[in-house]
Amino acid sequence: MIGNVSGNGSGSGVDERRVAELERMLKEQADTLDDPLAIHDQLCQLLMPTPSLLLPALERATRSLLPDARYTNGPRHLRLWLSYAKHVRQPVEVFAFLAERGV
Repeated sequence: MIGNVSGNGSGSGVDERRVAELERMLKEQADTLDDPLAIHDQLCQLLMPTPSLLLPALERATRSLLPDARYTNGPRHLRLWLSYAKHVRQPVEVFAFLAERGV
């Protein structure tokens, strides 16, 4: 689970039920989903207003999808990586990591 979505009184406007549903799908059905990237993308879109929750979701999405050949050079996968790079302290390391893996 990503953590406390909006129960902390922050008023982030994040749809907790939808986040929980998407996280459950990724946890329980990851191996059977036709397009797991779509679920990761939806989750990241929902968490966008809350960077402290978005970063772990982006990291999990990018790392879990990296070995999937369907997404190696796909624009949706690259957008997740770009968003991840935007939220880390050393984005150059992210790009070096991608270059080493041919993404």
